[in-house]
Amino acid sequence: ALELLEKAAAKEDTGAIGKLAVYMSLGVGCEKNPARAAELFEKAAMAGHTESMHNLVVTRLAPGGKSISDEQAREYLEMASAKGNGMWVVDLGHFLKEGKGGEKDLERARQLYERAGLAGIPTGWYNAAVLYIEGIGVEKDLFRARELLEKAGSDPSALCQLGRLTVMGEGGPQDSQRGAMLLRQAAAAGSTLAQEWLGKLDVMVAQLRQAEDAESQLHLGEFYLNGAGVPKD
Repeated sequence: ALELLEKAAAKEDTGAIGKLAVYMSLGVGCEKNPARAAELFEKAAMAGHTESMHNLVVTRLAPGGKSISDEQAREYLEMASAKGNGMWVVDLGHFLKEGKGGEKDLERARQLYERAGLAGIPTGWYNAAVLYIEGIGVEKDLFRARELLEKAGSDPSALCQLGRLTVMGEGGPQDSQRGAMLLRQAAAAGSTLAQEWLGKLDVMVAQLRQAEDAESQLHLGEFYLNGAGVPKD
């Protein structure tokens, strides 16, 4: 496979050049060669290969054994985003949100996140939702946040946030059963935050069990009725 890539790269196939750079940066089928990988990434990027533009940002490799600056990384992300959609659109949103490599632009960051979501990249919806959850560049709006998180599908971070909001009844109806189910799905997909929230549910149930007042017993009954944090019973 490496030999075929090298032959295609020699014929100025930008896709092959970009893939060969990935192999060399990771040491797949060859010895790791970051310096050569950087040269190939840059060559493919300058020829318009969007994945190589993004890989230069992800790896931060630059010819000569140097690292590209935030300003250069932002330029590559702008170039890639101008050519089409991909994870680079989300990453450009991060740069604009944080003011990396240039001025902050929270409104454009939101637009980029939603553009990524519309292009089928779930993490775009998640990052747009976070802006509404935290009130960053927009008015805090948990209803809008839940709407965006619903669009994110199986993204673990989105499932975790949606589960939390659903359990607490924030930004929409409370549904402890569905909220707990979403948190379990997120935890199974590797979300440590979801695991923490499931732990908090266990604590809430334990506290309700110890309480003797009628309201606490009613809430505990709802937990068992809905199977939230405890077996449905």
